[in-house]
Amino acid sequence: MRVIHLAVCSAVLVQALAGCGSGGGGNKQASQPPPGPSTPLPDLTVDGMMQMTSATRIDLMFKSVNVGTAPATNIAYSVVRDDGKVIKTAVIPSLAAGASSDEMAMDDGSGAGHTFTISIDPQNTIREPNDANNVTTITSVVDPSTPINGDLRFIDGHYHGAVFYRDPQFHFWIENTTAADLAGVPYTIRQDGVDLPGYPKTAGIPAAGKKEIYENPFANVPFDGQPSGRHSYTVVIDPGNAFAETNEGNNSNRSEIVVPATYAYWPMNAGSKVDLRFQDPHYHGPQPGQIVVFHGWFTNAHDTLSISQQFHFVIKRNGVPITLPAPQAGRNIGYEVDADGTGLVTQPIAPLQKIEYVIHVYEPESLGDIPYSMDIDTRNEIDEQYESGAQESWINSNHADFIVVMNPQGTSG
Repeated sequence: MRVIHLAVCSAVLVQALAGCGSGGGGNKQASQPPPGPSTPLPDLTVDGMMQMTSATRIDLMFKSVNVGTAPATNIAYSVVRDDGKVIKTAVIPSLAAGASSDEMAMDDGSGAGHTFTISIDPQNTIREPNDANNVTTITSVVDPSTPINGDLRFIDGHYHGAVFYRDPQFHFWIENTTAADLAGVPYTIRQDGVDLPGYPKTAGIPAAGKKEIYENPFANVPFDGQPSGRHSYTVVIDPGNAFAETNEGNNSNRSEIVVPATYAYWPMNAGSKVDLRFQDPHYHGPQPGQIVVFHGWFTNAHDTLSISQQFHFVIKRNGVPITLPAPQAGRNIGYEVDADGTGLVTQPIAPLQKIEYVIHVYEPESLGDIPYSMDIDTRNEIDEQYESGAQESWINSNHADFIVVMNPQGTSG
């Protein structure tokens, strides 16, 4: 995939994309009287343009910039294809003098080879000293794919987090089945179809090997800036089809995640009773045979008191408890099964220690998004300092929800 920067029409860029500055002027008629020489005014322009084009998708990225000496508010912009198709219209609430805002617009593969006109303040509603810099153009260009004798594919794509905190983190391996090292393999993480800030990235994948990747795309996002509610997250290998593979149908891995609306709050003082909690509850899968693997830890959060009593736990599918598989060394660990098929933990947990659990569950449906949940201490056998695992209305850390995606893989588009 080729990324074309158009902030400045240097000689190198002119060679890479002929005529990149040809769409700059526009034919706008000023609707405001010219300002006096000393009047502070905003001056809006478009800068930092990039395009990424594949056979199925076009991403246009640019900055709306106020290069003037005064702020601007309610700044409209539009992206229009040369055949008249309106790709995007939006309004930026405000831009201070000297400030910029990152924008993105997407089109389907039919836009390949088309020219897009980006206009800021297209109706001239904002008084500026220069309206000629409010319009620019960019042409999408599809790079030819590099043939490789093999495949790039996911191994065990799953996520952590977003159960008690609003921070989904993605853990996966990219496998290279070819006999050659591959450098600069692009990958991206999309939230509801849109690349998250900072993506795509690239990685080198060794010949006949794999690369482990652990990404927290929200690591530098303020708490209030992270999303809540259900979202579709897709990790995509080679989103622009820069490599021609033997199988293009395994280049994306989708997760459906219900991001909590608030954060778990766990008191700093341990109190006079133990505190049993989940730690990092998540799932892997589906694996061959329609197997979903639930993985995590049962944790004693108290710093001086041990959990010596047994406790039960359940896994529910569509709200109905399932019969858990029998323990098996190296496969189903960290628990026992009661006579009624309920999970049981009899092993004591020392202060600040944890027990790892791994539970392989057969899912009868081969397609679809299936709701599951887990609850620990379902019979209140442990007298806890905070029975919900937290305080009052805060998130219950004795409970975890999952949406198990049985058909997560797809093409890069």
